[in-house]
Amino acid sequence: MDMEPARLGREEFQAHVLAMERGMDLRVASIDERMTGLEGRIEARIVGLEGRIEARIVGLEERIEARIAGLEGRIAGLEGRIEARIAGLEGRVDARIAGLEGRIEAHMAASSERDRRIELIATSVAESAKEARSLKSNMWLAVLTVMLTVVATTFASYFASRQSNLAIVQAVQSSYQQGRVHAAPPGSLP
Repeated sequence: MDMEPARLGREEFQAHVLAMERGMDLRVASIDERMTGLEGRIEARIVGLEGRIEARIVGLEERIEARIAGLEGRIAGLEGRIEARIAGLEGRVDARIAGLEGRIEAHMAASSERDRRIELIATSVAESAKEARSLKSNMWLAVLTVMLTVVATTFASYFASRQSNLAIVQAVQSSYQQGRVHAAPPGSLP
């Protein structure tokens, strides 16, 4: 049906052009139908991915909350053990101080030269008691630091994974948009 325009008459040429236009219109309609189908499938995949991503986020949040609860339990246990150790140390230090005070009084009665030595020992014992109290406050500070570190690390991991998931969603959307912008020209699809 391919004829040269010079051999065709004007009406035949116009009929030929109309037939070609109808064929092109049918091809364009077919391509539009394919594009609509592809867009629907892409949208369905995006919705599916969003659902899976949301489910993973919820799962991660639940795991993080469970770990926080476990860590809080462990911290409470550590606090109890530290408190018991500190109480034990205070009892021993108090017992030692009481024993030393008794010895000091006996020695004071015995001689005046030992008085100076006893005063030095008493001063040393008082400094040890202050150091023990300082140790208690330092241990509490260490426990507080550990607790804050655990909480900060937990929040940081939560927000880091959240940012990563948002980046994945944006990348998927960007790919979809680029696919729409750089669509193949009509007639190139099989």
